[in-house]
Amino acid sequence: MAYQLIDNTPRIRYEFNQKVNVGLRLMLDDVHRTSRRRTPMKTGQLRGDVMKRVEGKQAFISWRKPYAWYQERGYTSGPVRRYTTPGTSSHFAEDAVYRTTMRGRQIWRQVGL
Repeated sequence: MAYQLIDNTPRIRYEFNQKVNVGLRLMLDDVHRTSRRRTPMKTGQLRGDVMKRVEGKQAFISWRKPYAWYQERGYTSGPVRRYTTPGTSSHFAEDAVYRTTMRGRQIWRQVGL
């Protein structure tokens, strides 16, 4: 009587890592989509210059304009002037991350984790 043992660990690890990457990308897209409505807009450059990347099991999103940090914090003085349009406000990125993490379980289920 012969037995054969098949180790599927490498395949399972690969599939898990793929699902994690897809899930992180979906979360980044959700943060970006959620923040767009509340991002202050004068010319639209702040809303348009967003960089998203996934590296391994880490995800990064950044608004690449030098004044983005000041707008996020809501400063009214300093090197830039705070401007908002109706429906926009400070903490646009922080609030979007919070809302996305509240939907995190739904996103992870969507990718099969």
